Amino acid sequence: RLTNNINNEEIQLKTCYDTLNGLHRNLNEIDRNEYTNHIRSVENQIADIKQRLIHFEKLSIEHQNEYKNFEKNLQLFVLNINTFKQTLQIRLMQITIDDMKIIDVELEQLQEQIEKRKEHLSILIHQRQELDQASQRLIVCEKVKQGYSREGQNDVNLHMDELLRKLNSLEESIHDRNRQLNGANEQRREFDRIMSKLSEWIKTIEQQIKDPLTNDLQQTTNSLKEKNKSIQALLESTKDRTNEFDDLTRIYMIVSSTLNDTDRITLDEKYTLLQEKYNRLLDNLTQRLTLLDEANRERDEFDKQNEYVQNLYQQLQNDFTKLKQQSSFIDDNRHYDLLSIEKHLEQFKQFLKRLDETNNNLKELTRLQRLLTSKGHRIDFRTGGELNANLKNLQEQIHNEIERMEKALQTENDFYHLEKELESYLQISSEHLKSAQY
Repeated sequence: RLTNNINNEEIQLKTCYDTLNGLHRNLNEIDRNEYTNHIRSVENQIADIKQRLIHFEKLSIEHQNEYKNFEKNLQLFVLNINTFKQTLQIRLMQITIDDMKIIDVELEQLQEQIEKRKEHLSILIHQRQELDQASQRLIVCEKVKQGYSREGQNDVNLHMDELLRKLNSLEESIHDRNRQLNGANEQRREFDRIMSKLSEWIKTIEQQIKDPLTNDLQQTTNSLKEKNKSIQALLESTKDRTNEFDDLTRIYMIVSSTLNDTDRITLDEKYTLLQEKYNRLLDNLTQRLTLLDEANRERDEFDKQNEYVQNLYQQLQNDFTKLKQQSSFIDDNRHYDLLSIEKHLEQFKQFLKRLDETNNNLKELTRLQRLLTSKGHRIDFRTGGELNANLKNLQEQIHNEIERMEKALQTENDFYHLEKELESYLQISSEHLKSAQY
C-alpha cells in the first residue's frame, strides 16, 4: 500500500514537472527556480522514502528469516526437552528400581535383625519370669523367716539352710539354662550359616544343569563325553555334601528342642524345604547321568558300526582292485587257462556277496542314525551318502568284471569245442587216408 502511494506521488510530481516545463516561458526566473527547487526537494524526499522502504523491506525479510530460524530452534528445543524428559523418566525409573532393590535388601537385613531381637527378647522375658519367681520365693522366705523368729533358733537355722540350698539349686538351674540358650544361639547361627551355604551351592548346581538334555545331544561325541564327566563330577560332589547335611540335621535337632511351637514349625519348614531341594537335585543329577550314559553308549555303538562299515568297504575296494589287476591279462580275443578264468569269475561273484553284506550293514547303520536322530541326537552322516554312492559304483565295476570273465570263459569254451571238433575231423581224415592207401 505504501509503495502504491509513493508511485502515485511520483506520477503527480512528474505531472507537476511537465506543467512547469509548459509554463517555463511564462514564469520569471525566480519563480521558475523556486518551483524547480520545490519539485527537486519533493523528489529527494520521495527517493529518501523509497530508500527507507527498501531498507524496511530488507529488515522485514531478515526478521522473517530470523523468525523462521527461531521457530526451527524452538521446535528443536521442544524435541530436546521431550527427549530429555523421556531419558529423565527412564533414569528415574532405573534409580527407583535400584533404590527398591536396596530397600528390599535392607528390609531383609532388618527382618533378620528383628528376628534376632525377638529371640533375644524372648530369652530376656523368660529370664525375667524366672527372676520374678526367685524374687517371689525370697519374699516368701522372708515371711517364713519372720514367722519362725518366734520359734527356736535351731529350727530357723534349719529352714534357712534348706531355703539357701534351694536358692543355690535354682541359681544353678538358671545358669545352666542360660548356658543352654547361649549354646542354642550359637548352634542356630551355625545352622543358618550351613543352610545359607547349602542353598547357594544348590542354586549354583541347578544353574549348571538348567539346560535340557536335548542341548547335550546336539553336541559332538567328544563334547557329549565331557558333559558326562562334568555331570558325574557334580553328582559325586553332591553326594559328598551328605556329611554337611548330617551336621545340619544334628544341629537342627539341638536348636529345635529349645524353640517354642511357632518357631519350631518355621524351622521345620526351612529344613524340610532344603532337604527336598537337595534330594530333588540328587535325583535330577542321577537321572541326567543315566541318560547321558545311555546317549554315550548309543553314540559309541553308532561310531563303531560306522567305522566297521567303512573298513568293510575299504577292504572290499582294496581286494577288488588287487584281483582286477591280477585278471587284467585276460582278454576276450585271447584264450587262457580255463580254470584260471573260472577261479577269477568265482572270486568276483564272492565280491558281490561281500558287497551285499556291506550294503546290509550300511542299511542297518542308516536305521541306527535315524533312530538316534529321532531321540534328539545331531549326527553328521554325510559319509553315509558318500559310502552308498561308492558301493553302487563298486557294484557296477564288479558286474563289469563278471561280464568280462563270462565272455572270456565263453570264448575259451568255444575254442575248446572247436579244438575238439578239429581233432575229430583230423582223426577221421587220417583214417580215411589210411584206408585209401590200402
